[in-house]
Amino acid sequence: MNEKFLGSLKDMKDLEGLFFVGRLDGVDIVPSGTMSDGKAYGASVKLKFTMKQDIIKNVKGVEIPTSRLVATVIRIPTIDNDLPILANKFNSLLGKRVFVRLNSSDNMSFNANDNDILEIK
Repeated sequence: MNEKFLGSLKDMKDLEGLFFVGRLDGVDIVPSGTMSDGKAYGASVKLKFTMKQDIIKNVKGVEIPTSRLVATVIRIPTIDNDLPILANKFNSLLGKRVFVRLNSSDNMSFNANDNDILEIK
């Protein structure tokens, strides 16, 4: 996805796919390496988002309004040589709202709240 893609959208009804929108709160870089069990892993950049949710907790029959933070991490596979470039790119977006097109595999499952599903007209 690129700016040309976003610019070609006339409105939400033209948008199809799996997307995430949120304020970027953190960027972490992970160089490739080997785990203690000998299994290798590739380099990646992790984009970190936190979202506040207002909830009602029931404590012994008393409803108490409170807030909680939900953290979401989006992993971007890359190679070690590209880590500095990607770190600079995403660090420049810290604190800004970003629109991320996500990749999913066939039959991947996600959880949603029935009240958070809206028809796009």
